[in-house]
This record gives sequence, C-alpha cells and structure tokens, in this order.
Amino acid sequence: LAVSSHENATPVKLIHNAASHLNGPARTIGAAVIGYLGVRAFVPKPVATNLQYVGGAAAILGLVAMAQDVEGLYAAVKALVCVVKSNPLASKEMERIKGYQLLAMLLKKKRHLLNSHILHLTFSLVGTVDSSHETSIIPNTTAFQELLCDFEVWLHAPYELHLSLFEHFIELLTESSEATNNAKLLREFQLIPKLLLTLRNTSLSQPTISAISHVLSLLLQGFPNPYHLLRFGQFISSTLPTFAVCEKFVVMEINNEEKIDGGNDDDFGGLLSANLILLRNRLLDILLKLLFTTKEKCIVNAQACEELVRTLGFDWLLMFMEEHLHSSSVTAALWILVVLLSNQPILTKFKEGLTGGGWLDHTDSVLTNKIGTVLGFNVGRSAGGHSTLREINRDACHFPGFPVLQTLLPKHTNVPELYFLLMTLFLQQPVTELPDSLQFDLDSIWTFIFGVPASNSTVVGSIHTVCTEAGFLLLGMLRSMLNLPWQSEEEGSWLREYPVTLMQFFRYLYHNVPDLAHMWHSPEFLCVLAASVFPFNIRPYSEMVRH
Repeated sequence: LAVSSHENATPVKLIHNAASHLNGPARTIGAAVIGYLGVRAFVPKPVATNLQYVGGAAAILGLVAMAQDVEGLYAAVKALVCVVKSNPLASKEMERIKGYQLLAMLLKKKRHLLNSHILHLTFSLVGTVDSSHETSIIPNTTAFQELLCDFEVWLHAPYELHLSLFEHFIELLTESSEATNNAKLLREFQLIPKLLLTLRNTSLSQPTISAISHVLSLLLQGFPNPYHLLRFGQFISSTLPTFAVCEKFVVMEINNEEKIDGGNDDDFGGLLSANLILLRNRLLDILLKLLFTTKEKCIVNAQACEELVRTLGFDWLLMFMEEHLHSSSVTAALWILVVLLSNQPILTKFKEGLTGGGWLDHTDSVLTNKIGTVLGFNVGRSAGGHSTLREINRDACHFPGFPVLQTLLPKHTNVPELYFLLMTLFLQQPVTELPDSLQFDLDSIWTFIFGVPASNSTVVGSIHTVCTEAGFLLLGMLRSMLNLPWQSEEEGSWLREYPVTLMQFFRYLYHNVPDLAHMWHSPEFLCVLAASVFPFNIRPYSEMVRH
C-alpha cells in the first residue's frame, strides 16, 4: 500500500487478506482507533479456504472445463484434488452441486487428454490411491460411484486406462484390509451389471477381459445376491447363437485368434466369432470355480451348488450342450453339471426334473415388449400397435435331466473330454482338472480318474456305488458312433478307436469290480447295451456313406 512507517493513518481491513488505504475524512478512523504508528492488517488463511470466497469448487471445475491440453487438465484436476482433500467445506460443496458427476462429464468430453497421472489423481480424490494400506472402506463413496464406476469415462481413453481401473478394483477386493466391506459396497453400486454390459464391447483386449472376469469372480464369491447370479447367467446365455449358426467349424487357435472353415463372421452378422466363444467359456469357467471352496478345487461348496440350481435351473445349463455349439462350451457346461451332480440331493432333483426355469425370472420387459418403446415409437410390436402377449410355460422347464442328455451328448461323440467327465460321474469320483491334451485309452482314463494306470488294481476297491444313468449315457454315445459310417474311416481315427475304448472300460469294470454285478445283470442295462448295436434306421451302407 506504499504506507510509510511514520504514517499515522492505518490501513483498514476490508476483506480477508486484502487492505485499502482510506482517503479523506475516513483517514482519521485508522488514526483514532489504532494510534500513532501505521499498522498493516493481514489475516493468513490457506488457499483452499480462500477459494470459498471466489466460487469454491465450482470455480476449479471451470478450470477443468477450460483445459485444452494434457498439462492444463492435469493441473486443474490436481488443484481440485488438493482443495477437496484439504477443505471439508469444498468436499461438502462438491456433493451439494453434484460436482463429481460434473467432473465425470467433463473428463468424458476430454477423454482424449486423459492419462495415467489423471487416473491416479482420481484415485486420490476418491481416497483409494493406496488400497493395500487402506485401513477403512472406500472413503468417498459418492466420488467412487460417479467417477470410477462410470466406465464410459475411461473405456475409450488412451493407454488402456480402463485396464488400470479394473486392476485397481482387484486391489480393493484382494489387498485391502477391508476387502469384504469393499466387495459389499461394489455390489451395492451395481458394479456387476455394469461390468457385464462392458463385456459386450468387442474392442476389449484379452487382458482387459481377464481383469473384468477376475473382478466378477471376486464379487460373485459365495453367491451373496441371487439377483447378481441371475444377471450373470442371463448374460452368459446371451452369448449363445441361434440354431442357424453352427460353431463347430470354429477352430480355436493358441493365440486366441479365430480360424473358421467354410465361412466368415459376416455370414451370420458377426455371431460366429471365436472371441465370443472364448468369452462364454471364460465366464463358464468362473462359474465352475465358484462351486468350490478353494482355488485347488478340492472341496465342493454345497451351498453354492444349491444356489446355482435354484437361481438358474438345470435347463439353463443344458442349453450349452446343444448340437450347434462349440465343443469347448459343451465341455465347460458338462463339467459344471458333473460337479453339481456330485451332490446327492441335486442328483435326485436332476433325475426327477424338479428345478428349472429360474434363469427366465425378471424377463417381463422382454415378454411384454416394454423395451420396444423408444422415444414414443413402438419398436418390435405388431403392425396394429398392440403388444404381443407372451408367457413363460414354467412346466416346460421341468423335465428329467438324463433323457435330455441322452439326446444332446450323442451329437458330440468326437469330443474326448465328455467321456472322461461322464466316466467320473458314473464312478462317482471328483473332477479336479482336465488335462490339456487327452489321449482316450484305458490307462489315460484310469490315470485321470484315480491317478494310477489301469494295470494298478488297488483302486477298484474304492468303487462301491455308481450313477447308472451316466453309464447309459456312455452307451448312448457308443450307439451313436456305431451308427456313423465308421467303415470308411482310416485305422486309428477317433470313430474307430473311441467305441473300442468304451467297451474296454466297461469290460475292465465287469471283471474287476464285483460290487457292480447287480448293475450288469439289471434289465435296464442289458436293454441299453443291446440297443447300442442296433441302427437308428435301416438303410443300406452305400446310402449312409453317400449322405
């Protein structure tokens, strides 16, 4: 203010951290009140507090909106983080003016300027930047929900920032001391439906899909919410193609690329895709792991099995064994079914067809075409504008399971994994892992089921009860192979070798397991065994080869 130290007029404070040199008659106020020597009035306050007098958090959001380059955006976001973290009033103001939602909108518009540093600042704003040492649950739930759970902000940003975001979720669910509470919060934020919707994006890389799958498996652990399990199951079923699309010609390559014989993706509007099959199999594998209490798949979680059957039903699982589906999906679905049927009460329900149709719950919007009304226009309705009334016939969802398997599995006789799984079900043995390369012979079967070759007869004493229906399934697949033109196949082909191996399997049990004598002599088994050598229809061999 250029006031001399001998000036007897004192600057009078007008606003915080500001002063003015009074003129005219007002000069005597300072002299009269303060005294002889001049005094400079200054009240020190932090910048974060002073910003409240010039617009507060809204002013800094304006700086974010005006940022035109990466450096400007980073500086504006950093200023906002510093103010909100150091001033409780600014934090409350952000919630009052929906500031986090505004920030998400601004970042979405400036998506091309985002980088890992800005994402790290966002973690700091939310309070989860150091999740491994965090002693409390997610501190700022509003900011977390508006910024980190809005995947549109980060999904198409440079440097695959969404992958870093999903990895951050994994840290919150695994490394944090409050991982359980964090998982509960993320479920409340409806993160599972959002992640499933994100998986529909075909541009996602395999590491990103793997990270999303990991988050889903952590959130679904123990199936705490039946609705989330229902949404998960419905999403997996949405990856199934129509019956007009046959996936059997898709060859899954090691590098996760697709190779299709006799067609391309455009033939069926992109429905024939190895990536879609990989996604389906990955999610089915998650479901399989959730049925066990440990990662080693040693102990089956009976409660999780019951919840899966109750929520989705057996008919949902049988959909993945249709004739036109890829063999890897059929194998994954049958593996889940075999684990479920290791539980005797569930096996009884499957035989009697007591549970089914659960996966069709909450589909009223589809049935009544409510989702077909967009902006006042009727989409997907009849020409007269009337909704087509559809109802789910729940009775059709309840059917004995093994007769249905008897019609489905013989369509996949060339898949060796199915025989191994059915044999473990037949012998009531647990399935821990399927080897990558399977050789379908008697020693491989015994090594897979019991861990020792067939020449070691010590394991036959552990076989006391069997699932007879699984044996009938194996004989049904045998009959299907014998009805194929195996005579035209070369020596060593699967169509010539698999029937021989199956009969060796039954013959070995017949000679070495006396406890199964009652089954061999039962009328049901003898009828199915005799039927395996009868053709489905009487046609000349030449006609069978020609067709």
